[in-house]
Amino acid sequence: MTQNLPKATHGGTLKIGDATISCAVLEDGSRVLTQDTFIQSIGRLARGPGGEGAMASSLPVFLRAKNLDPYITPETEELAQPIVFKPLRGHKAYGYRAELLPVVCNIYLKARDDGVLIKGARGQERIAATCDVLIRGLATVGIIALVDEVTGYQYDRNRDALNKILEAY
Repeated sequence: MTQNLPKATHGGTLKIGDATISCAVLEDGSRVLTQDTFIQSIGRLARGPGGEGAMASSLPVFLRAKNLDPYITPETEELAQPIVFKPLRGHKAYGYRAELLPVVCNIYLKARDDGVLIKGARGQERIAATCDVLIRGLATVGIIALVDEVTGYQYDRNRDALNKILEAY
């Protein structure tokens, strides 16, 4: 039933390099990224069935590989639980907390640094390369947003200024 689902109060699209990520802010202030666009943003070529059937374990498919186990914390497992919500348009959507994106990227980057990623066209090295771009874009925008916030400039800049910086990545 969609009546009991948390409702989106705001919605939009982030562009980071080639990634286009649909996002929403829920009535409780949670920031979510839709499941499909989250998975695409990290460079997954294919995914299993979406929605309720997407979870065959407690972790999303992009974190289930055995070689990633050492990098998964209980906090990651909690953060990786899907959120079902009512989007601005439509009846039901599936997403993940926005904070999960940099966590997933850092998992792949640590695994890459440790030399344990699966190689090949459909392998994890490609995902790590995509995560590298995402993390660099998020870090750049993060420092700019923080400076803007402490100086009050966020009220004077163009509304989409941060998104334009992300698009450059």
